[in-house]
Amino acid sequence: MLLTARLDLCLPAPPACDPRLLNKLLRDSHVLHSRLSQCPDVNPLFTPVLLPAVDFSLGEWKTQKEQTKAQDVLGAAALLLEGVMAARRQLGPTCLSSLLGQLSGQVRLLLGALQGLLGTQVSQS
Repeated sequence: MLLTARLDLCLPAPPACDPRLLNKLLRDSHVLHSRLSQCPDVNPLFTPVLLPAVDFSLGEWKTQKEQTKAQDVLGAAALLLEGVMAARRQLGPTCLSSLLGQLSGQVRLLLGALQGLLGTQVSQS
């Protein structure tokens, strides 16, 4: 979904539209997910955090303008970053906190690429 929106908006392709960036982020995410099983101290958070919805209607997605799709992805990435940071603030120095720190770095990279692509800025709390 993200790759399609990015490629349609990028002619000629600036560095933010390089598919290698998305592939790197996906590989890094898989590595983080595999490391999660090594964390013995995964406990529920004291306060729930807001995360972006991950379900969508493919039919509705196809009818949206590319700019709308890109803004939706940008907004979801910003909300994900806020949620990860909120969860990390609830944890002490743990294995999970370390992974969330790495995840926030990856999401910041993605946000930077998207912001560069769209020429926008997202305020970060």
